[in-house]
Amino acid sequence: MSALETLQVFQALNRSPNARLEHSAELGDGLSAALWSNHHDAQDYEAPSHHTLSCYIAGGTGTFRRDQPDTKGGPDKLCILPADHQSGWVINGNIRLAHLYSALNNLPLAA
Repeated sequence: MSALETLQVFQALNRSPNARLEHSAELGDGLSAALWSNHHDAQDYEAPSHHTLSCYIAGGTGTFRRDQPDTKGGPDKLCILPADHQSGWVINGNIRLAHLYSALNNLPLAA
């Protein structure tokens, strides 16, 4: 099983009929990356076991967390999705974003 198959945020987007995975890579040391495009979608994340750093590449000005509808995404904005968090997202319009995933249980201990 690849590391990406264990990442809840990755899998949620991968199951969406509107999201499209453009590229992905396992970087080693518990890190993975993915480039996504999506449109007119909704996503819910409930206590993922990993951290996700999301960078808006293009679009996203209609994207927001359900509990923060006045705070919108947009190009060059970052969003941090920590492990064990809960959030619901609305994606209005088109969005392109890069995700960096850090799987907590796969990180090596420092010597």
